[in-house]
Amino acid sequence: MSTVVFVDGAYLDKLLELNFNMAKVDYAKFVDLLTVETSTDNESPSKVFYYHCPPYLPYEPTDFERSRYNNKMRFFGALKQLNGFTTRLGRLVFRGIKKDTDKPIFVQKKVTTQFALDFMDVVYNEDKVNRIVIVAGDSEYVPLIEAAAESDLDVTLCHGTSKDRNNNMVHKSLYDACSQQYEITNDLIQRCLR
Repeated sequence: MSTVVFVDGAYLDKLLELNFNMAKVDYAKFVDLLTVETSTDNESPSKVFYYHCPPYLPYEPTDFERSRYNNKMRFFGALKQLNGFTTRLGRLVFRGIKKDTDKPIFVQKKVTTQFALDFMDVVYNEDKVNRIVIVAGDSEYVPLIEAAAESDLDVTLCHGTSKDRNNNMVHKSLYDACSQQYEITNDLIQRCLR
């Protein structure tokens, strides 16, 4: 039997930014540690699915925007080279400027759909999978967790908690839907730094 890991990359980036001072982690070590620490038999993941979007690149990008985009694409390319990793990329769409802060509004496209397709493929087509680990915080994933439960698959949620306890980094309905919850702590992050 095996474990498959699903990582919402934007969620993990936000968690690393807010709670761990933009820590640079070794992603292979990170998913291995999550899998081992949340299992009873010290298993390694058989597959890892990672979802994200490249930074938005306008029609006439600045040098900074071009450099940021190229660096992120190199990072995604490096993840694809890791054993057992599959990287799925969506895209960011510009939706205007937020009036009260003058900050741009971006929306991810294709990421949740790709996540859902891969997740359901694992739930219904992977005979040897007994457990799924997800790194996420959004309630959009609850129907997937419910489908896994109907197929007798355990789902472990690996999540962060905001330093401001009034602003948790995981939706309560997602937390409650999973069979096991595991908080990503500073100790874990320190053990998988690059």
